[in-house]
Amino acid sequence: MGDYIGIDVGKATLDMCFSDKVTPLSNSPSLIKKWVREIKKNREIERVLCEATGGYERNLVKELRAQ
Repeated sequence: MGDYIGIDVGKATLDMCFSDKVTPLSNSPSLIKKWVREIKKNREIERVLCEATGGYERNLVKELRAQ
């Protein structure tokens, strides 16, 4: 069974919560793409949960779906 990641979405920052640790990430397309690639290499992710926050989640969801 893989890990779960919960993401609190904000205009400027995404707060990634997994393994009982919260890691902030700038909400920019290039950093999101890099993060998704890294997380895919290093973890078996079963599910990613995020909130719909006025469209601020769109880049994240787009990149996750592409991977």
